[in-house]
Amino acid sequence: MYYKQIRAPRPLKITTELAKQHAQLPNIRNDRMLKQERIDAYKSMISSGTMRPVTWATARCVETGETYRVNGQHTAHAYMQVQAIPADSYAMLEEYVCDTLDDVARLYQTFDVKSSARTQSEIYKAFAGTSDRLVDVQAKIIEKCIGGIAVVRGGGRVIYDRFTNTTADKATEMLNHIDFVLWVNDNFKAGQNSHMVRVGCIAAMFASWQKCQRDCKVFWLEVRDETNTSPEHATRKLSRFLMKFTANAKAGRDAIRHEYVACLQAWNSYRKKKPVRICYLPTAEVPAVS
Repeated sequence: MYYKQIRAPRPLKITTELAKQHAQLPNIRNDRMLKQERIDAYKSMISSGTMRPVTWATARCVETGETYRVNGQHTAHAYMQVQAIPADSYAMLEEYVCDTLDDVARLYQTFDVKSSARTQSEIYKAFAGTSDRLVDVQAKIIEKCIGGIAVVRGGGRVIYDRFTNTTADKATEMLNHIDFVLWVNDNFKAGQNSHMVRVGCIAAMFASWQKCQRDCKVFWLEVRDETNTSPEHATRKLSRFLMKFTANAKAGRDAIRHEYVACLQAWNSYRKKKPVRICYLPTAEVPAVS
């Protein structure tokens, strides 16, 4: 026998005592380590009222006579630790029986299967689908705009957080700036302008858009087309930088910050009508937007 469900899943109103009981059930061998950062993220969601009902699961093992917790470790600890549990907090309890510990381990592996989880891209597309104005926008533009707006909102910080509502929050923020997303989509194509359809660059576009839309449109189209006659002009220098930067296949949060800072340096020089010097120091502050 692999596993057998003892009864149909049943909803339980979560209390501190119930959470404690579930949290204190034995772990299966090699269960993932308890992480306080994950617990704290869940506590924040519980307190803010954004935590949806959770799934807790147990498995009684005939071989050992023990009942093991096979899902719900972190959420149970979060409900144990949170100061006040909202009245509408529920857990769906699934109860199984297994012949051997090996069967329990195989059951455990069916929870949180990565291939069944919604990807960040799928969540972004779902949020974009809530607005008729975004129907024809390229999926990659949606993704990069959401990332870019988040960089600006974070003061130049790039944060990846798998445990909270961050993905949904970033997508919601994008819906407040649909005009910007449409402008990016109309003027920059993921294939043709790939050196500019990057999170760091689009973050700088958004920062400049918020300062002056008129100058923003002129500046970034000049960067795209290299129409300024002076090779030392900020738009020409930035265009060369982006081409070279992209060719080196940079990726990750450090590259995003590097690109964002370089773009802001060029934008600020353009606005101040001064010569530009693109120079990045990882320990330096992100420049203010002119």
